[in-house]
Amino acid sequence: MRCVTVLFVVAPFTRLAPVLLCLVLAFGGAAQAQSRSITLAEAIVLAQNEAPAAVDARLVRDVQAVQLPAAGLSSILNPLVEFGVERGAYYNDVVAYGQLLLRFEVSGQRSARMAEADLMLRSKESRLLVSLADTAGATAEAFGAVAAARARVIEVDRGLSAADEEERIHRARLKAGDATLVDVASAEAEVGRWRQLRRTSEVALISAKSRLAQLLGDASREPTGDLLPPSVSLASGVIAPLVSAALLAESSAFASSADRVRNEAQSPLDVGPRVMRGDFGELRVGLVVGATLPLFRRSQGEVARLDGEALRASKLANVVARAASIRAVASVNRLEVARETLAELDANAIPSAERAVTSAQEAFRAGKADFFRVLLARRDLVGTRMRRLDVVELAWAAYADLLALGAVTP
Repeated sequence: MRCVTVLFVVAPFTRLAPVLLCLVLAFGGAAQAQSRSITLAEAIVLAQNEAPAAVDARLVRDVQAVQLPAAGLSSILNPLVEFGVERGAYYNDVVAYGQLLLRFEVSGQRSARMAEADLMLRSKESRLLVSLADTAGATAEAFGAVAAARARVIEVDRGLSAADEEERIHRARLKAGDATLVDVASAEAEVGRWRQLRRTSEVALISAKSRLAQLLGDASREPTGDLLPPSVSLASGVIAPLVSAALLAESSAFASSADRVRNEAQSPLDVGPRVMRGDFGELRVGLVVGATLPLFRRSQGEVARLDGEALRASKLANVVARAASIRAVASVNRLEVARETLAELDANAIPSAERAVTSAQEAFRAGKADFFRVLLARRDLVGTRMRRLDVVELAWAAYADLLALGAVTP
């Protein structure tokens, strides 16, 4: 009776187990596929949060931000306390004294420090924008490289499948006495060539995925979307590149640092009481006022260096703006030419190559052409498709340049 009961419980579970397993695998596979797919916009957002360069720029900005409260501290410095004991040669009594000096910054040092900290923070924020733009460009280029490499593998698989089929056909024809050993050997060599190209394409795909994974911080994400980058248009070649804006902010920060160093060259004012015991034991009280006279050392070297850095950044900003404008126009032109080339390939070159393969195969089956004509026609077709993918990568590189310049948004 116990055995019957156990079998009664286990048997339904045994019948339901395959169904439950299929459901789990189906839902798990769908969830995994959904989690692995990622669009270009999502990849850029993820990379801007996870890429090492972007993370470093964000942390540098945060480090500078914590210095703002310290720059706004009071202009009253730590007091100076001094005690002394004196004893002369003609007096047996000991003369003691003490003084407490309060130190005040009276030359605008506090406001200079606050201005410097604020401009330094703006400079780091500008550099963060540059890093985010660079990350967006690198992500777009890696995204396009993965899409093109994946398409290359598909093209090679198509050629390998056709080569395998032709090898099978030639072996069958050899058995029937309708083909020669040369035809079979040529078919085998063609299969070997395609398999070698398949391995090379796999290596290229792994390399492209590795570049993208390093930017995303996740190796399980798979790019999805169109093979071509988005269409862009640049109304004018004159743009305000992010690098130029960052250099101008850096120039302002260096100039502010020079002002702070100039102000700090003026020493604080020391004011406080002085209490001492006189020669006859009497109490003496006085007021002490002190300051350093900046006659010889006024931080000339530090000021000169900071002024030079400010001038360098300002001049470099103009040069970078001019070069970036030219680069942006060239990138737009490259993208337009790439799209025109792809349209021409899709409309003329690739269909012509496909017709050439079909004609060569029909002529070979009719005995009017040899097998090498088929091989050459197929190689030309795959070569044309591979060149199309090369143009796709060039288009992605042009779009990545525009993203890195800040000329377009993702």
